[in-house]
Amino acid sequence: MLSLSIERLVAQFETNPVLARRSCQDAWASSPEKFFAKAVEVLCKQGLGTGQRFLISFLTQNAGLEDKLGNPELMTREESVTLARLAMRVDPSLDIKLANRVASASGEEPALALRLLEVLEAVAEVSSLLPILGHVLRHPDERVRSKAALLMGKGNQNPRWVTQQLFDPDARVRANAVESLWGATSREAVEVFRLAVQDAHPRTVINAALGLYLSGQKECIESFLELSRHPDPAFRLSTSWGLGRTGDPRFLRVLTELARDAESKVRAAALRSTVRIRNYRSILESAGSYQIQVLGGQITSSGMRSLDISLKQSGIREPPTLAPLSFALEEDNVPVARYEADAVRAPKRHFGIILPAAADVARETAAALDTMLRSVAQTKSSGDHWAVVSHTHCDVATPPSATVSVRGYHAAPAAISEALAAAGSAPAAGFLPAVLAFLAVPSNVKRAQSLILFASPLPENTSIVLLRQHQMQSVTSRLNDAGISVQAIVPQQCPPLLRTALRDLCAATGGVLHPAESESTAVSVLESLLSTPVPSHHIRYWGFSKQTLHGQVRIMVHSPTGIGEAVYAIAAPDTQPSNLTVDAGLQPASQSAA
Repeated sequence: MLSLSIERLVAQFETNPVLARRSCQDAWASSPEKFFAKAVEVLCKQGLGTGQRFLISFLTQNAGLEDKLGNPELMTREESVTLARLAMRVDPSLDIKLANRVASASGEEPALALRLLEVLEAVAEVSSLLPILGHVLRHPDERVRSKAALLMGKGNQNPRWVTQQLFDPDARVRANAVESLWGATSREAVEVFRLAVQDAHPRTVINAALGLYLSGQKECIESFLELSRHPDPAFRLSTSWGLGRTGDPRFLRVLTELARDAESKVRAAALRSTVRIRNYRSILESAGSYQIQVLGGQITSSGMRSLDISLKQSGIREPPTLAPLSFALEEDNVPVARYEADAVRAPKRHFGIILPAAADVARETAAALDTMLRSVAQTKSSGDHWAVVSHTHCDVATPPSATVSVRGYHAAPAAISEALAAAGSAPAAGFLPAVLAFLAVPSNVKRAQSLILFASPLPENTSIVLLRQHQMQSVTSRLNDAGISVQAIVPQQCPPLLRTALRDLCAATGGVLHPAESESTAVSVLESLLSTPVPSHHIRYWGFSKQTLHGQVRIMVHSPTGIGEAVYAIAAPDTQPSNLTVDAGLQPASQSAA
């Protein structure tokens, strides 16, 4: 077979180049068409070695490579591109030759011009060919002109040039000129997209809306929603295609409506885009997940909705940095077109943690406390600084410890682990000395904003109770002067008088007493307090009637690194609030996505 002969010729070129050239010339003279077809087959399969370089040079000199690469009946697009890439490594001026051939193509050669433009798009540095391609814009075939406009736009990335093309009477030229700016984010490019979205032709309009989307402009959402309801089916068809190109899961519900369109072409395009977005969604789900917690929401008298959310990504301590279009909102299954999603700088919170000594609680409780604290330290916000002191049960005969002090507030997990170990080795003689240790922190050092006290469940004698009652008023006054609140976690086994004292201390300092059924439950309460989320993003949105005073809000966050959803029942302040339902991760997506 001829292909085997050419393969043998290529393999033997290094050992006997003279014979290889002679054999090549003989085979070409015998049947140029068959030789070229088999040579393409061999080159596309083997790549570029010494023998292949000779074969490419031979074809360049003898085969009229410009016309061959542009012949769609002779080669597939993939073969043309592969062969052109190989030839460019032998003849770097091939791209200029191909561009000149396009410029000289007659009106009766549109297929050749289109194929060569496709090849140039794949293999050439188009910016160096702009003067030649400028002549192609006068080609009689509109498809050739529009393809040339696309290449020229990509090559020069000049918004002014694209603006000029928007006045071209050929809609294909306008659409491709707009497409050539996709990915540009400059102010000038955005203004071109805003101008083009008002065009009269659906493809130009959708390309402009996609340009706005790719440049991160939220206004594109409103454009897509309006276009999906356009009375002209040509616009709805283009919209169905364009929504698929975004890959954005927020548009699945819109595509569900378009999949019920009266026009079969619109339905078919909507279904294809739905499949495309669902496939992309699966990729996001496998990439990771975001945990979304809605911390509060309200509807103002003007109808504006406001939400504070805590957003975390699995395994990452800091809130993710996301583009505005990474957020998607719906209220009562209606997509939200206009919204703002602003990152909130997390406040630095200083917690004082007072733990019972390991000997004062069950062995399992001590182990659970240590494990939980070290785990939470790994995932907590870096804005949360902890200082840890332990306290042990004592009687009046036990002298107060003079060595207990707050050794500093720590944000790094490793430093917190060291602080936990140090606190366990030198407990204070009772919880009040532990509180006093936090009050002794110098005024020039950041103090705790809140003390979280895990109470000891051991019984107390009368002397301990009397001493505490004597000291409590002074300690409470000093806590209030320092602006420190106390939250106490009190297992059920704690003595009643200790429970009463801690309840009064919490109330007097603006804190909360947290009763717990058992020591293990108390550990969970402490974990919840230390893991209390802070807002990472503030969301506001409009577009709903002022008379609508409540609704179910669906929040979705997606980016190349993951996806997450939450649902929240929002209500105006003067209406009965609905229960908050939050679903972190991906479960709501699988239930409610179109």
